[in-house]
Amino acid sequence: MLALDQRLVHHEIDLLLLADKPQSQPLLTRLLRSRAVYAIIVTHITPQDRRLAYLLQTDFRFLALGRSDLPQDYAWFDVDHAAGSQLAVAYCLSQGREKIAWLGSNENSTRIRDRR
Repeated sequence: MLALDQRLVHHEIDLLLLADKPQSQPLLTRLLRSRAVYAIIVTHITPQDRRLAYLLQTDFRFLALGRSDLPQDYAWFDVDHAAGSQLAVAYCLSQGREKIAWLGSNENSTRIRDRR
């Protein structure tokens, strides 16, 4: 986040970090309605993310950290979680390790799904 903030400052853009929790929703709604913010980065994307669906219905700019299963096009960035997991398992197998466990979250996000 610090690197992103430092890059944005060169374009005279301020980065506001707002935790993704229920108590933040009223503030985010007010900021969106007031147009006090230029764009948002949405994190912890879920397969049918309601936040993205809502933003896609508006003309508000956003960038998603991750991909959803929604059919609409939108700006996103991510790493290839599925390929990363496959590479990690292949490496472990090549080292003779046959008992491999996945320690992760039960979070309903596409990144966790793709890692599994």
